[in-house]
Amino acid sequence: MSSESVPASIHDKNLEQSPFKILKRLGHSKYSVYLINYPHSNEKFAMKLFPFENERPCVSFHREARFKNLRHPNVVSMIATQEKQKSSRKGKSFYSSYIIMELCPYGDFADMISKTNILRTDEKLLRTYFHQLIEGVEYLHSKGISHLDLKPDNLLLGENYVLKIGDFDRAYQSSDGLIMTNGSVNYRAPEIREGRCEDAQAADIYSLAIVLFCLKTGHYPFVENTKEGVLEFLLKNENPEFWLMHESCSDAEVHFSKDFKSLFLSMVKYDPVERATISEIKNSKWYCGPTYTQNELQQIMSTI
Repeated sequence: MSSESVPASIHDKNLEQSPFKILKRLGHSKYSVYLINYPHSNEKFAMKLFPFENERPCVSFHREARFKNLRHPNVVSMIATQEKQKSSRKGKSFYSSYIIMELCPYGDFADMISKTNILRTDEKLLRTYFHQLIEGVEYLHSKGISHLDLKPDNLLLGENYVLKIGDFDRAYQSSDGLIMTNGSVNYRAPEIREGRCEDAQAADIYSLAIVLFCLKTGHYPFVENTKEGVLEFLLKNENPEFWLMHESCSDAEVHFSKDFKSLFLSMVKYDPVERATISEIKNSKWYCGPTYTQNELQQIMSTI
């Protein structure tokens, strides 16, 4: 898919001041996300609400809203932003900011891997979604943007079951200067964990590998500890025992092909300079394996 294949109609709207109705809460992590409806057109979107902090718009709103012009089929589109809006909850008024985004009606990949093993049993489907993830990240990197919080929770299923990268409040832009984020535990690159990251795009590559492993197996390659654990040590040193331990301890039968191992290991090099680039990932044997067409993808996913 090219960035030009995003439907234009979803962006050609002036929704900042248009009246909408909140239907229900869709989710809550750091900030609440609501399903909203525009009565005049009966269109539905998602709205992320950012309460004011110290009587001012919060930093996370500005960090995320600055990416409102991103347009790619594998990146969640922001339709409108509002810096200051009077809201009320349980009879109390407060000011907040919000971002209106395209609705991703089928949840996220964290839910998907917890409720079904289809990605663990259908490698062709796993590869199809990994292609979409890589396309989205490649687009971000081409714009000088690194996500720095790639994990299944931030990968959504949009219309037609297309993967969409969302949640940009930890994202880094090449003009930002120092890389300050500490990322998400168990997905972040070692240099992010240790506060010494100099190449944000290489850090994304590491997280992409962890996401790929989680989608394939349903669990982390290793769990972060204050001290280096056995699995992390084995992985860091590319010891074959790493794969044997995962195959023997897994609840379900898991097989790691030679090509999968090669790709994964190339993406989790401890030294960021040695990690695979997007181009090298796309030229790897595992990546170049068979994938589903969009019609086949819709047929498979609609049965879940």
